[in-house]
Amino acid sequence: NSGAMLAGNLGSEERMQYTVVGDVVNLTSRICDLCEPGQILVTRDTLDQPGFQAIKQPHFLGAVRVKGRRRPVFPYSIDLEHFFLENDIDAYIKEILPNGEFV
Repeated sequence: NSGAMLAGNLGSEERMQYTVVGDVVNLTSRICDLCEPGQILVTRDTLDQPGFQAIKQPHFLGAVRVKGRRRPVFPYSIDLEHFFLENDIDAYIKEILPNGEFV
């Protein structure tokens, strides 16, 4: 899932934790719960991000109800064989991070 979220340290001096919060994060967690082992699901918001247009033929799964949402979400499954076997990962990363800098 993609969108605005809040990231930072939460807690007290005794117990500090770096975390992310927001509706986008909650929906991401719900989408992860839908995944089977080894499966990649993304939302339309993610597919619309720079670099993701190179992913060919994402499979639309239809409307899915998730906890905490009034409206259904519409996940897409990514074809892992194309994503990994075609060795396009470097090209995707270069489109997403134009300077090629990633950790």
